[in-house]
Amino acid sequence: MRQRQALRLFRRDRRREACWTDQRDPTNRRLDRWAPGESGDGLNDLPIVAEEISAALLDTFDRQRQIDAAARLVARHLTLGHSPDALITTLTQALLREDAGFHAYQMLEAGVRQFQEWGNCDQGRHILIAVARYLAAHFPTQRALLQTADIANRLMRGGELHREAEVAG
Repeated sequence: MRQRQALRLFRRDRRREACWTDQRDPTNRRLDRWAPGESGDGLNDLPIVAEEISAALLDTFDRQRQIDAAARLVARHLTLGHSPDALITTLTQALLREDAGFHAYQMLEAGVRQFQEWGNCDQGRHILIAVARYLAAHFPTQRALLQTADIANRLMRGGELHREAEVAG
C-alpha cells in the first residue's frame, strides 16, 4: 500500500515538475501548434473580461461546428490569468444545460481532475482546452431535459410513463 502511495506521489511530482521546465523545449513543439494562442495566432480579437468570455463561450456552445472558437475562448481566459475555477464553472454550466450523455460528464470530470493534478501550467491549460473542444464537438444537443423532468414529475404523481397526444375535437 505504501509503495503505491509513494509511486503515485512520485508520478504527481514528476508531472508538476514538467510544468516547471522550459516550455520552449523542442519536444513540446507539437503542443505549441495544438493550443490556440501559442503558435502565433492571436487571441486579441476576443473579449478580455472573464464574464464576457464566459458568455461568449456559452454562446459558442449554442452553435454547431464551433470547436476552434471554444478552444480559443478557453485559451484566452487562461492566458489572461482569470480564475480556472470560473472557467470550470462555465464548462459545468454548459454541460448541465444540455441533454448530455454520461460520457460528456465523464470527460468534464476527468479533465478537471487532470487539470487539478497538473495545475495552471501549459499542460494543465491544454487539458481544459481539450475538454472545451470535446464539449463543443458534442453541443448543442436537442435539450430534451425538460421533457425528462416532465416525465419524472408525472411518474411521481402516479401517472403513466407515456402519454398519448390529445386530439382536439
